[in-house]
This record gives sequence, C-alpha cells and structure tokens, in this order.
Amino acid sequence: MDDELHKYASTVAREPAADCHWAVHLVTCPECGNVATIEWESRIGGVLHAKVHCIDRHWFFMPADPITCFGSDRSYRNPNGEGATRDHR
Repeated sequence: MDDELHKYASTVAREPAADCHWAVHLVTCPECGNVATIEWESRIGGVLHAKVHCIDRHWFFMPADPITCFGSDRSYRNPNGEGATRDHR
C-alpha cells in the first residue's frame, strides 16, 4: 500500500470520541482493491446487502458475502456481528 493511501486509511480508522455514535468500516474495493467504506446496509430477502464506496469513486450495492475487510481476507461483518446471511430457524 502506498504511503498516501496508508495515511488516509489510518486517519479514517481512528476510534470515534466517546460521545460520537458513528463508526467507519474499511473494506476492500471489489474492483480495484483500494480502501473503501460501507456507507449503509440493508437486509433484502434475508441477505445482507451493503453500499460500498471506494476512494477511487467506484461504488457498489451488493450482497455482503464477497466483501472483505481492508488489508485482510476476513469477511465483512456489520457492527451487530451479522454476516451476509442470517439463520432463520
């Protein structure tokens, strides 16, 4: 990762202040591999979908299954710990 991209990722990934109620989730852009964020997510037909927005202006609304955390091969899980599919037993 080049220095400018690393500096951007480090700045965005800081913990919010105690009185803030937001979080930034850094994921890998499915098109170019650069850092991207999850702007919002929605469960459609039991499958978690997310809007992914890349620093190179790529964006996707897609199932969360193939989304990986930036800098690793770990699958994305939302703040509630949910993955792409939910068990409906």
